[in-house]
Parts: sequence; structure tokens; C-alpha cells
Amino acid sequence: VLITDRFLLTAAHCMLPSEGLISISLGRENLDLKTNPGPNSYQIVEKHLHPQYNSSRNRYNDIAVIKTDRKVKFTKSIWPYCLPERNQVFDDYTPMEISGYGFVNQTHRTPVLRNRFVYLVENSRCRELWQHYGGYDTLQHFSYPQGFTSQLACAGRRGVDACTGDSGGPLSHRNKKGLQTVIGLVARGVPVCAEVPVLPGLYTNVVEYLDWIQGIQQSSSPTSSPPQPLPSRPAATGSLVPV
Repeated sequence: VLITDRFLLTAAHCMLPSEGLISISLGRENLDLKTNPGPNSYQIVEKHLHPQYNSSRNRYNDIAVIKTDRKVKFTKSIWPYCLPERNQVFDDYTPMEISGYGFVNQTHRTPVLRNRFVYLVENSRCRELWQHYGGYDTLQHFSYPQGFTSQLACAGRRGVDACTGDSGGPLSHRNKKGLQTVIGLVARGVPVCAEVPVLPGLYTNVVEYLDWIQGIQQSSSPTSSPPQPLPSRPAATGSLVPV
């Protein structure tokens, strides 16, 4: 998720050493179209996993900041997301957007970037849904022992969910000027995506990590350009490509 001309957000579990070397490819709407590394491909020169992320214990703090080897050139298809304001509040059922190249069912992954609308679900109601329809105890035991804390956001729509391959992608809100704010990063959903159509997916709540994100930006590259309004639709996301 591009946030400035040098920095992106993703899920920490996407950046673990076992994932190997990766590069960043921006503006690609179809991963099946093989292209040689070009002006929209970037190397990672810094990666910062949240210091409290520990996948052997739980799935909280599943967020990472990565820095490109050079400035990203903004275009109509490559445009950064805004970070949320600290006092920004979104009501229950606020429309949101998710996007990614993940699986669309149990066996098929799409090479084409897909965008779907979902609704924000307040955390207490999200917990009630998971408790009522099953899975909460297992989820709490293995992933979120303290429950659905403020570090998490929930969103969903009947039969619509992020899936395997969408991890680290954006949960975003578009304002009246067309700017998109990244609210969350895909963290976890129903084990078989959208199999239980009323269960919301779980996202890392970006606003809880603003100090950490901005601290990295300021210490590494204080001159990165913030987003400005763009009349046409901004790019949904980039992709992390194995080298």
C-alpha cells in the first residue's frame, strides 16, 4: 500500500525472512502479463517490521513499513493512499473498499486486480458475530488472545471477504474528493474465504500505528511527498513480487 513516494505499508508476515527476496511492482492490473523490470519496479532498501510483532505468539501488530530504492513516479494508475487522521472516526456500516490479487474461491487465484466494497463493522459487533457463528474461541486462542482490540478493524459484506494472497492489501475509504485513506491492512479472515457469509474479515487498524509509521518516515526520508487530490481513480495497490 503506497503512502508516499518512498514508503509503503504491508503486513509483517509478508516480509518474514522465509518469504525470500522480493521486489515491488506498481500499477500492474494483471499479473499474468509478463513484463521485464521497468520504471514501475522497485527494490526494497529498508524494511521495518513492527517491533512487537511476534507470529509465534499471536497475530497482533501485523504491519510493516518498506522503503523503495528511489522515488516513485506518480501517475493516474500509481497514486498514494492517505494515512488516517488521529481523530478520524468512521461509523459502523461505513462503506470501505478492499483490493488484491488473492484467491476468489478455494482453488482459483485471480491474476487481475480486483476491488470489492465492504462495510466497516464495529469491533464489539464483530466479536458477537464471530462468537455466534463459530470460530471466535479458536481465533482467540491461536491468533488474538486479548480479543478484538483497538489494534484490529473489522469489515465485511455478505459473501465478500479478502482471501489468501490479499494479505497486506488495503481496507480503504474514499472521500468526496476522490482521495483514499488506508484504514486497515488485510490480516485475517474466515479460514475458507467468505464460506461463512456473515463473518467480517480482520484488518490491522492503521491509525493505531501512526506514531511508529511517521517516526520511520521522519528518520529515514523527511522529504517524501504527501498525497494530493487526483481527479481520476487512484491505483488500488501494488504487488510484492518474488525475485
